[in-house]
Amino acid sequence: MNFAEQSNSPKLTRRAATRQVFFRLCAGVAAVTLAEGLAEPFLIEARAFEVVLPNLPPALEGLKVVQLTDPHRGNLTPDSVIEAAVRQTAIWKPDLVVLTGDYVRWDAADTLPFAKRLASLSPRLGIVGVLGNHDYQNPSWVCSLLTAHAGVTMLRNDRTELAPGFWVSGIEDTIKGAPNTELALRGIPEGDALLFLTHNPVGVRYVSARPCTSLACPHTIPPAWKASPK
Repeated sequence: MNFAEQSNSPKLTRRAATRQVFFRLCAGVAAVTLAEGLAEPFLIEARAFEVVLPNLPPALEGLKVVQLTDPHRGNLTPDSVIEAAVRQTAIWKPDLVVLTGDYVRWDAADTLPFAKRLASLSPRLGIVGVLGNHDYQNPSWVCSLLTAHAGVTMLRNDRTELAPGFWVSGIEDTIKGAPNTELALRGIPEGDALLFLTHNPVGVRYVSARPCTSLACPHTIPPAWKASPK
């Protein structure tokens, strides 16, 4: 899996979190990390986390989200690995699928085979994604292919309200893009629930001032930032 950070959220016991609204995260990673080593491109890492999402509407209690990140479709990651990750995602029957970047290794055209595999998923709240640093060879093309063939809502310093009182916001990559948190959060009421997406975990710091849950690629995460698996 990856990363779930609760920004400025209250420290709650398991019992208290259960009584209140909680957010259940089940995340799968296709081709873990940067796909630079010899083992990672052939592996799928999957972990389940239970996370408190501040201000989540009661109607969404128990929301299940699957995060897919870093498939790096190209000359290293076998399509069979990506297919297996998508199959596992379908087995979990998520309400929402989020994508946190690096869909290709180098060539933006490799987004198409990945997008076609995602098209088999039909979460009730849809699929939302942000770009990773490897996607900036042609970021507009990557976004258009994911949207056209898999119905992905791509957030480039933007936000979308998926249900009353529940928003997903995402910024551009902090290395290759031009992240703008002000734009990404514009119009989101302070009292609404926010799921914040960023490819690089550094981006999480941009929303440290408001309660939210952030998801990022796991490959450069300091150990102290990782959530405990359940």
